[in-house]
Amino acid sequence: MDRYQFEDCISDYLENKIPLSKRKEFEKYLKSHPEGLELMNSVQEVMDSMKSISETKVSPDFMNNLHMRISREKERYTSPSSERKTYFGFAPLQLGMMAVVLIGLISVGKELLPEKGVMTTSNQPNIQITYPQNIPDSNPQSIQKNEMVNADTDSSGIRDKSKKEPFDLDKRGVTFVKDRK
Repeated sequence: MDRYQFEDCISDYLENKIPLSKRKEFEKYLKSHPEGLELMNSVQEVMDSMKSISETKVSPDFMNNLHMRISREKERYTSPSSERKTYFGFAPLQLGMMAVVLIGLISVGKELLPEKGVMTTSNQPNIQITYPQNIPDSNPQSIQKNEMVNADTDSSGIRDKSKKEPFDLDKRGVTFVKDRK
């Protein structure tokens, strides 16, 4: 018999409710463990003091009221409250923060991706050959003349519209000031 079995049998032993074989095993444990005898004596004292307590009178509805109160207390602790409400295992605050982070990641991802979707690379080069429409004469004087006329055009003969006339800062009244250190 181990300690737990001994403790379970103490009250039955004191009330003489265990079979003879268990009683002998219980007494054998008592002889080999003196702390068991002290425990049995303290249980005996508690049982004797309980017998000497006078009975208390209660109302006839006491048990019904007690059962109803126990039921209400159980419901109070088992019903989910708004504080404990979770969505997918997360509290509402945690879920909201995760949603903000997810939206931020998606928007940053959109900014990093090219506009026309994911670009794929191919092994074939993308080369486009165009031939000029006006071929200048091979005469050096005519080439020089064509270069001066077509200074604002590229090799395809298209005029560069982004070229602007340079402006003079002195006419605008701009002055430069040296920083003092």
